[in-house]
Parts: sequence; structure tokens; C-alpha cells
Amino acid sequence: MGLPVITFRNGATMPQERYNTVWLEENQLGKVIASVSQLPGAVDVLLSDLPLYHQHVQHMNNQAVFEVVDALAAIKAG
Repeated sequence: MGLPVITFRNGATMPQERYNTVWLEENQLGKVIASVSQLPGAVDVLLSDLPLYHQHVQHMNNQAVFEVVDALAAIKAG
């Protein structure tokens, strides 16, 4: 949808998913918070800098949903 995201990183975050939150922050694609109580502040930050976040999101050309099919076919082919 071309919008920044807000996601969680806390004790409930699966270890293999933690790096995704780091990547999100490093690429300024949204905000990472630890709890729901931080949600209003995260929304305020995103809204105050929405053009910047929107620009970063628009520059991402994430094709993973399409690439995964080829990757799985290559793995299967061995």
C-alpha cells in the first residue's frame, strides 16, 4: 500500500523475526515499538514525518512474494 508500518519487538517476538525489525528501522520504513502503550506515540511520529517515511517506502521495490516461488523451485530441483 506504500505506507510505513508499526510493528513490535519485545519478548514475544520470535528470534528469527527480530532482524526484520532492525531492517525496518535502518531503512526508515516505519516504527518499532515494544508495547501497545507506545502505539499513540509511534503514530504521532509517523504522521509528523509522513512524507519522509512515504518516500522511503516508495523507494523499496520488494519483490520477495514473487522471488520466493523461484527460490523454492530451485531448492526442490536440488
